[in-house]
Amino acid sequence: MPSNNRLMTFLYHEVCDNPEESGFVTKNSLQYTHTIAEFEEHLSAIAASETVVKDFNEKCDLDKISITFDDGGISALCSAEMLEKYGWRGHYFIATKYIGQKGFLSSADISDLRKRGHYIGSHSHSHPKSCRDLSFEALKYEWENSKKILEDILSEDVFTASIPNGQYSGRTLNVLKSSGYSHVFTSMPTVKPWNEKGLVMYGRFYPKRNTSRVKIEKLSRFEGVYFEYLLRKLKQTLKLKFKG
Repeated sequence: MPSNNRLMTFLYHEVCDNPEESGFVTKNSLQYTHTIAEFEEHLSAIAASETVVKDFNEKCDLDKISITFDDGGISALCSAEMLEKYGWRGHYFIATKYIGQKGFLSSADISDLRKRGHYIGSHSHSHPKSCRDLSFEALKYEWENSKKILEDILSEDVFTASIPNGQYSGRTLNVLKSSGYSHVFTSMPTVKPWNEKGLVMYGRFYPKRNTSRVKIEKLSRFEGVYFEYLLRKLKQTLKLKFKG
């Protein structure tokens, strides 16, 4: 069961000065690519908030912060080193189809990150645009295959998942549950974990490129959280309205 404490989870992707060197290089992904200097500013702002930084699953009787990274781009090696300077560890979600490809982590890199205390989870196998639209069989392939690949690399259970683009349905969650996952990260900006389909669900706040230090520090103090939630719900409503 989720605790009564709040969890501020930040979602990042690539941290590098040359966006074409790491991860997916698309118009959409580039807006979530942060320069090294900008990411350092964010870490400094998080530290200034004086909120404890821990992984989501570490016990803590206080509100806390978790820092996550999607995709599995090679820049994870840089962001991990930056986190370690603060004594923090990140949670890296890997799209396993791309392991070892240009711009992405290798199996050895993933193993090394885990040995250094960082956490590894699945970001599906092929990073589909929308898990919500996939068939039951396609979902099973995505999540079971990814889990097996990561467990073979790490020689330990992998029980966390991050849903690509935050798009999921009840079928998605049923497959995640039956595939052996227990904790699932979404893109809904909320600080209260919830239970759904037998899974513990987590929301995340996703800073874009050029997000200010001031905003990061405020969010780290749990200020403006409800506004971000309402803004996301409004965008979702408008998107569905115009799509229809």
